[in-house]
Amino acid sequence: MRKALLIGLIVCLVAIGGIGAAFATGMNFNAGVGSLSTGIGTVPQVNVSQINWGPDDLTYDPLSDEPTLTRVWLHFDQDLNQGTGIVISLYNAAGALIADTLSNLPAALAAGGTYQGPNFAIPPAVSQIYYIRVTVFEGAGP
Repeated sequence: MRKALLIGLIVCLVAIGGIGAAFATGMNFNAGVGSLSTGIGTVPQVNVSQINWGPDDLTYDPLSDEPTLTRVWLHFDQDLNQGTGIVISLYNAAGALIADTLSNLPAALAAGGTYQGPNFAIPPAVSQIYYIRVTVFEGAGP
């Protein structure tokens, strides 16, 4: 009985090791067969070097007489290609999203050039904005 269990255990270990070795080796695809991901590349960090609003981007809510933000202007520290996606998200003190925009660059933007984000659908009150997150992406997006 012990001998049979020991042999069974050894067979299981060899089988599991063989499966692991098969998955650990490289898989060569024939021509015309696609894969989800191939190659190696680095993703450059794009930083915002300046953020502000233009002279026409502060409006006043007639009910509260409080200034609201229509859109944000950004300057980046790197060149951005045509089609690059940019998401601008505004958050309140609790970290809740209060407004955001998504757009793609219609033309290349040189480092330091001014990017005027699209108008927020509902301009948030300036007093509610505590955090601004800018996401830059190429491809399908976040």
